[in-house]
Amino acid sequence: MPDLMLHKNISWLFVIGLTTMIHWSTVPSASSGETGRQMSPNELVQSGKELRNEIDSVYQTLKAEKKLSGRGTDISDRVRKYIPPGTSFDDAEEILRSAGFDVSSRPSSNTTDNRPDRYSVVGFLKLDGWLGFKIQAIASLTPKGPGDYSEVIELSAGIFVSSL
Repeated sequence: MPDLMLHKNISWLFVIGLTTMIHWSTVPSASSGETGRQMSPNELVQSGKELRNEIDSVYQTLKAEKKLSGRGTDISDRVRKYIPPGTSFDDAEEILRSAGFDVSSRPSSNTTDNRPDRYSVVGFLKLDGWLGFKIQAIASLTPKGPGDYSEVIELSAGIFVSSL
């Protein structure tokens, strides 16, 4: 049981670190995709597959160049190509699921937590693992406000190495 708690705490530390890292960077405009419209189920699945291919490609490059680190590698720009700000929250969650992410549930709007990302929805995607380590992509979707999950206003994502 303590190992499970440690794992959850480490994962949330990555999310907090990722959110902090991205908060200080500028958010470029999306290079593709329409915002504000509902995508068809086929478009969502296709976007998810393309996103997964993109993440796998970045991971393989980082692995080959031996540039994987616990501090993480920011891949937000790559993920924003598929989930730009303004995307409906439902669509964004489905794209992450279609890419293979395990997406957390939406936090309650009356949470007593004081973290800046307390209303964000987080997705975890295991990419690899060996000898007590795992590599995963983590994506954080920020809603308009407490309980307002109509659209994504900010997205941050990274690839991290952590111990099991």
